Amino acid sequence: MSPPTPPESGRKRPVTIRDIARAAGVSAATVSLALRNNPQISAAVRSRIQSVARQLGYRPNPLLAAYQAQVRSLKPVTFQAAIAWISDHPRDDFWEPPWNRPLFEGARARAEALGYTLDPIWIPGLSKEDWKANVRQFERVLRARGIHAVLLPGLDRAHHAVAPWSDFAVACIGRHRLQIERSIHPVDAPCEHHTIHQDDYANTRLALRMLREAGCRRIGLALSIWEDRATDGLSSAACLRQASEWPAKERVPILYRDEPEPVAAWVRKHAVDAVVCSHSDVPKGIELAGRKIPRDVRLAHLNLAADVAGWSGIDRRPDQIGSAAVDLVTAHLVRNERGVPPCAKEVLIEGRWVEGTT
Repeated sequence: MSPPTPPESGRKRPVTIRDIARAAGVSAATVSLALRNNPQISAAVRSRIQSVARQLGYRPNPLLAAYQAQVRSLKPVTFQAAIAWISDHPRDDFWEPPWNRPLFEGARARAEALGYTLDPIWIPGLSKEDWKANVRQFERVLRARGIHAVLLPGLDRAHHAVAPWSDFAVACIGRHRLQIERSIHPVDAPCEHHTIHQDDYANTRLALRMLREAGCRRIGLALSIWEDRATDGLSSAACLRQASEWPAKERVPILYRDEPEPVAAWVRKHAVDAVVCSHSDVPKGIELAGRKIPRDVRLAHLNLAADVAGWSGIDRRPDQIGSAAVDLVTAHLVRNERGVPPCAKEVLIEGRWVEGTT
């Protein structure tokens, strides 16, 4: 099979869809669908047409694609497709409280801007024994509803994050963990889907740096073992890395507790003048130590939400995380990519510092 004859000028003209159609013996419409991995075309035919396109040296025009996307964005939006927002939390109203709502609202706003609806769907009754059957049954329900994209945010159990979801474009929000049988110790779930979450390492370093710039010199990190595991140890790793740049006399050991009594003893023992934390009970420990906030001890929270309104700390920008998750899953939906990807992407969203009263 020979490529198209170049123009007389000697410069090769761009290979078009019509060129591929003639070489493959199919219609231009079939080529267009095949190049977009559209399942209306059989896998064998898609593979053959894509092979022909590669042999001919076909390259899509990114400027034309951008122009077409802009034209589409100016047209009135009609909702023709839905994205499932799946929760298996024991409470079906888990996303209603104000500390969870921004993530969902950010995703919903972005979905609607792109012409999708975001359907929150609660899955009750999941158990370790029947989760595979549960997923298969649920996939049938989604297909019947015409849903082809799935977001898995903050699952109570990680089983859905390790399911193949063969007929769906999938993105996970946050880190997903499985529980070892008959053990309280979590291990990393082998999540093979695209994932998006906050950048805990960068966020912790930002909080430490801002306290340092404010003049604090005995800065400590106080968080529970559970919180540290929930971030894959990235918060403690960031603290150790940042502290390595400080004089030895200014380094404070990490406290893997957040209850008032241990916090109070730690603050007194190490003369702490600033605390980075992720639990709203930490101020009780500082006050128990006889210190005033922010006069004696500055305080920064790693996840500013409704329960710590007014604090200084990190806004994780959950609305942007939700929005980016929709961008991630719809990009794969448009390219007709389904199931477990050959190479999963991990997208990190950095937070921003908010100066509060602490």
